[in-house]
Amino acid sequence: MMRTLVSASLAVMVLAGAAAAPATEPVKMQEFLQRCKADWDFCKVRIQAQMAEMSAIREACIPNDVKRDEAAVRIAHVLEEVLEEDASVFETGGYRLFVGQVIALIWPCGVVS
Repeated sequence: MMRTLVSASLAVMVLAGAAAAPATEPVKMQEFLQRCKADWDFCKVRIQAQMAEMSAIREACIPNDVKRDEAAVRIAHVLEEVLEEDASVFETGGYRLFVGQVIALIWPCGVVS
């Protein structure tokens, strides 16, 4: 009786955990942008995290008056435009690489000529 109860409880926990498990992290830029269309919060959180990381290590100088939500939309829009122009650009490299490049391009530290 006790084994049956424990087994049933374990089965329920495993099934509940499988149902609540988050989707896998996208690797390629095209996967990332597809996920952004389906779940904007997922995308926004990752873009904003990368913005904070790049700002902290001075790879990007994002002004304090820039609204983070608007910045994330701007970055995603630039990436979508690149995808529309030439999807082959995103065939190599993970999404973090491309998100970081756009952030550094929009808000560079130092002089850009």
